[in-house]
Amino acid sequence: MPLKTQKQALSAFKLATLSAAITLTGCSLLPLANRAPEPVLHVPSPDWSEQIIYFVMPDRFDDGDPSNNDQGAGEYDPADHRRYSGGDIKGIENRLDYIEGLGATAIWSTPLVANQWYDNYVDYSGYHGYWARDFKAVDEHYGTLADLQSLSRSLHGRGMYLIQDIVLNHTGNFFNYVDNDYNPENPCEFFELNIGNPPTDAPTQPLLTLNDACNPEHREAGIYHFTPVIRDFENEQQVLNYQLSDLDDLNTDNPVVRDMLKDSYAYWIKEVGVDAFRVDTAKYVSHDFFNDFFHSEDGINAAAKATGRDDFFSFGEIFDYSAPYSDAGDVKVASFKGSESKPELSSVINFPLQGSMRAVFATGYPTAELGYRLETMGKIHGDTTRLVNFLDNHDMDRFVKVGSPAAFRQALTSLMTLPGIPVIYQGTEHLFTGQRDSMFAGGYGSDGINHFDNTDGMYQFIARLSQLRKQHPALTRGELKVVAKNTERAGIFAYTRTFKNENLLVLFNTASHGLLSTGLDLGLDSGLSMPVLFSTHDAAQAYQTDKNGKLAVALPANSALVLDISGKGGKNSLALGFASFGFLANKPITADLAFKGTIASPDISELLLVIDGNLDKALPVNIAPSGKNFTATLPIDYFPVGETNHTYSIYSPELGTATNDLPFTSFVEISAEETISHVDDAEGDDTGAGYPLDTTFADRQMDILSVTVARSDLYVDVTIQPKATTVYWSPTNKFDHVRFHLMFDLPNMDYNATVMPFVQADMPAGTSWDLMASVDGWSNAAYWAKDSGPEAFGTAASPAPAIKVDAKTGEIKLRFDASLFGKTKNIAGGKLYVTTWDYDGVGGLYRSISPEGGQYTMQGDDPNAPLIMDDVILTID
Repeated sequence: MPLKTQKQALSAFKLATLSAAITLTGCSLLPLANRAPEPVLHVPSPDWSEQIIYFVMPDRFDDGDPSNNDQGAGEYDPADHRRYSGGDIKGIENRLDYIEGLGATAIWSTPLVANQWYDNYVDYSGYHGYWARDFKAVDEHYGTLADLQSLSRSLHGRGMYLIQDIVLNHTGNFFNYVDNDYNPENPCEFFELNIGNPPTDAPTQPLLTLNDACNPEHREAGIYHFTPVIRDFENEQQVLNYQLSDLDDLNTDNPVVRDMLKDSYAYWIKEVGVDAFRVDTAKYVSHDFFNDFFHSEDGINAAAKATGRDDFFSFGEIFDYSAPYSDAGDVKVASFKGSESKPELSSVINFPLQGSMRAVFATGYPTAELGYRLETMGKIHGDTTRLVNFLDNHDMDRFVKVGSPAAFRQALTSLMTLPGIPVIYQGTEHLFTGQRDSMFAGGYGSDGINHFDNTDGMYQFIARLSQLRKQHPALTRGELKVVAKNTERAGIFAYTRTFKNENLLVLFNTASHGLLSTGLDLGLDSGLSMPVLFSTHDAAQAYQTDKNGKLAVALPANSALVLDISGKGGKNSLALGFASFGFLANKPITADLAFKGTIASPDISELLLVIDGNLDKALPVNIAPSGKNFTATLPIDYFPVGETNHTYSIYSPELGTATNDLPFTSFVEISAEETISHVDDAEGDDTGAGYPLDTTFADRQMDILSVTVARSDLYVDVTIQPKATTVYWSPTNKFDHVRFHLMFDLPNMDYNATVMPFVQADMPAGTSWDLMASVDGWSNAAYWAKDSGPEAFGTAASPAPAIKVDAKTGEIKLRFDASLFGKTKNIAGGKLYVTTWDYDGVGGLYRSISPEGGQYTMQGDDPNAPLIMDDVILTID
């Protein structure tokens, strides 16, 4: 576009924006009390910290209008996860009773704008909504502008709100660079238009049509960055200016592009009454852009204010995590809120918290990791009440695919009792394991069932949590304080939420066994009765502090409890009295230790010695016939090798109270590390299928060259040497394009499973598995074979292996904690079977096989063949 034409376009956009603003400024925006009762498009902004968001993917939610399902371009097939399933806007509106009944007050929908329907280059459709061809039109599969306006009115009539997912970074895939080759001096070289895809060969919105790098006028217009795909996610220039996953990168530094995007998205606020934006792929757009887009005189916030929305809410996707006890991801995510002098987004999606919640609740990391994350949030963000918190979304494995339902209930309890705005992703309320499975019977992955049963147990569980959150201001506005955490292992975790005169205690046991929480010192009165407001299990109606104002609670495995601790104490305080008890722990114990004590409390018939709070492994205390004396023994075989810290207490099940935890240390001699098995595997035998055609797979990351097993008393190390280790897609675990399954056949266990989960294969003849790990660039979990099957990993085992990648050699080391094996010597005589394949994180599926293969599809004649590219089996000495 010549410069003169570019300036004319810029002026035209400003004029259109100004005209719209004048029109809206003149409209009547009456206070709520004076409005007519009929639903309206425009309502004032709510207090966003008090909202609960339900996240829907319309194509997979419900089909309210079958007439728009199939647009006749081969893009519709509910049996195929890559194609449209038929859900639409009317389907959402038809289910508002269901969504509201869950407790949600706002709906966030994936983008509804007109999309590229199918991309033959990647053999996938745009059912998800993130491949725009026109930012100002509703996609034909979803319905019409009138349908969207009707949804908005219906929501507002219920006192609910509409959140639109928007994309500012890119359009669909209408061009690319052959083999990702690129000459920055000549962007036309290696360039090709991606044509022949329905419904159009190019975007249809004005300006977006200028997408041919070989056309000088298109290059001069500067609507796009004519660049290849990002290969180095540490390179800021690539992150901001190159293509993400072959999607055409918009030049958001160009004033014409900025004005086009402002005009496009202000349109939905004015015409539909959208109340907030979720911003996709925000970290691929500059900070300066967000300040301009939202806060300039002609920006989005001004357009929203003209409709009566004084607090138009925006929250961005910055898909970054923090390593345990690191705040790097938190700092980066928070940076997209900008500063007081140069603000950007209103808020951000809290990926670092989600990562810590999954690690602690699903995979058994020490609870102190979550404590650190919560304390870090407060330091970095200040006000945390508007952070957007979540457990599941459409771009990652479901929580219950890697963690148990019991662990999920804990995580949901935490989500609903922490500061921030909770998000519930569709299907969470029915324990969906499929990442993008449909809620309606006709859609992909639904098994022919409508999943809108509001009597389902998990639906009711979330509804009760929503009610709890709404009834107690301390949960939305209160100060957060972590009051109990475990630095060594899964276990007790607790925090308080305090607002004005309300003080609540939220208490968890993240371990897979019962725990006793003793001596929580919260500065409470003695004899305080604390009503139970919520629990994940059958609990007492209330608990009581002892005579010292401390609290002892017995918690089942993977459970949670919410107590109201706001009251005053009473006279009838519990007491477990000893004239003397215990031992002097001035040095580590190295052998069995017997000790004794004198009981002061009358009529005690049972006492338990509880070590590290573990009720399931509590030891009996011998009470003398007189009832005045007792003896107990700490057996050295109870403890792991090395020098480890512990606590013990004496617990009375009758009184439901215990002594304070007392610390001690044990020491058991450690053996040196030894290599116990090693196998070299031939290069080039990764022939389970043909690799995907995308050039990033050319390194053959699924080819195993060797596997080594080493052990000490503390751990078992499995070191895998692949042909190549790559980081093309910025993986959290520092390797991509491969998922490893490690299947242990252990002689001291008898699960004896023969079916391998998800890979369409059985274990090799003569072997079975008891413990497995599934590890890729973004996930890491361990499972026992109990309850496993073709479509189920089994029962979560804790902890997951630690991952260490040697950047120089490409070796991937997985360290398994000794506790998984009882003692590491127990693995002698067993077998380890290691396999490779790759996982499609977008589809939530192991990569499929087709005769022709594809950009991201494996090539092979039999789609039901084992999903094993390479494998190695070792006998463990």
